[in-house]
Amino acid sequence: MKKVSIALSAFMLFANYEVLAKDASLEELADTVRELQGRIETLENEIKELKNEKAQEESAQKAADDVVGKSPEAVVKEVSDLIEQNEMEKARRIVHTFVDKNPTSIYCGMLLFFAGNSYFVEKDYQNAAMEYMKSFRANPKGSKSAEALFKLALCFRNLSQKEKCKSTLEKITKDYPGDFAKKARNELNKLNEIENDSK
Repeated sequence: MKKVSIALSAFMLFANYEVLAKDASLEELADTVRELQGRIETLENEIKELKNEKAQEESAQKAADDVVGKSPEAVVKEVSDLIEQNEMEKARRIVHTFVDKNPTSIYCGMLLFFAGNSYFVEKDYQNAAMEYMKSFRANPKGSKSAEALFKLALCFRNLSQKEKCKSTLEKITKDYPGDFAKKARNELNKLNEIENDSK
């Protein structure tokens, strides 16, 4: 659709140029030519951006397709490395391809947690929350379950969903003793202080 729009814009530019050329002075024509050149340059930049986006999508899809046949440990390492390299879209495609092909794998929870982290880093808290929920549901007793719930609570906080944030933090303190229970208690205390200060 965007390509059609760009082509239509280019056509309209040249059509306008021909109409103006009949009635305008040389100075006006020079101004029009400069304006058209600027617009053409803008269109060329948009085309380059579209090509880059398409190349990135193809690269991400190829990486996701290469998941088949790899060990789960290799997939976890690859996803972790991609996130460190800020290749978030590629990492997420690999995660979802793996999860779709291996829905009962014990690694699904960890990989979905990484997908949540990739969105969290981008401050896309809505999508991060969905991935953390999927991570927790995939493996409620897994190594990332308490952390997934904690990050989910932080997403709720950032989305101004205080009640969901509180109930998630309370679940951590009840069901997951340890470091994340302490962190959850600290967050609950902060939320309570904020509420008391605003009264």
